Amino acid sequence: MMKRLLISLLLSSPFVLTGCIQNIQDVSANGLTLRVSADQISSTLQDSFPVIQNFQYGSVELSDPQAILKQGSDRMVTGTTIAYSNDLIPEQKGALYISGSPFFNAQSGEIFLRAPKIEKMEFNGYNLFDYVQKPLVDALQPVINNLFAQNPIYRIDKSSISNSFIKNIAVSDGALLVTFGL
Repeated sequence: MMKRLLISLLLSSPFVLTGCIQNIQDVSANGLTLRVSADQISSTLQDSFPVIQNFQYGSVELSDPQAILKQGSDRMVTGTTIAYSNDLIPEQKGALYISGSPFFNAQSGEIFLRAPKIEKMEFNGYNLFDYVQKPLVDALQPVINNLFAQNPIYRIDKSSISNSFIKNIAVSDGALLVTFGL
């Protein structure tokens, strides 16, 4: 009993000192679980946008990322504004939705989106995947892969001892849950 109390105290002290106590979801035999909201993830994602990619047939800009953490899903979705332009047509804006599963890089103290996948693309209310999925995915997927491989969706303070104790990361109940334990 004393050992559990000591471990709980050690694990929770970085959160108390850094003001994260309001985000604690649960303390159980599995460890201490920190709840990271979609707004917190969106704030981190803002640092990596806009992304502009020029192609032979035009230019694509991704901006305004928003994290979407759905109930009952183990994947995180990032919605972005996508703008396409070329010399022949005026700029077209729409929405792009990318999903992936979170994973923790212990060396950097950052959480990344693994295996990002383009789920949906809409322009002017039309889901373009119904018409031209393969060429669009083939062109955009490498950009998306690179974006999420190099830019974290959330950062945990590297100077905190808590990085050493991350046990599990999962999307559950509409939040990113980070569990710390031994």
